[in-house]
Amino acid sequence: MIMYVKVCFILFVKVLRQDPKNGFALVHLGFIVKTGDRDYAGAIPLLQDGIASNDPGVIDGRFFFHLGDALFRIGQHDEVVDSLSTYLLVP
Repeated sequence: MIMYVKVCFILFVKVLRQDPKNGFALVHLGFIVKTGDRDYAGAIPLLQDGIASNDPGVIDGRFFFHLGDALFRIGQHDEVVDSLSTYLLVP
């Protein structure tokens, strides 16, 4: 399983080198950075930018949850509410 995550990390980084605004790659890389590397601060902009892209597949409760969790873990509690509220308002 660890090897699979490393391969995915490399693939998403390659995608972002060619298409830096690819929301699908951003949210998935953010998820890997948060859960695999436990780099909460590093995951936040990836998740935020990926979600903001509105690309297909990025408006998913799991990404909002992991964004909120990362914000909470670094002490940005007010932003957690904003992040989760945004998800609840998505049609």
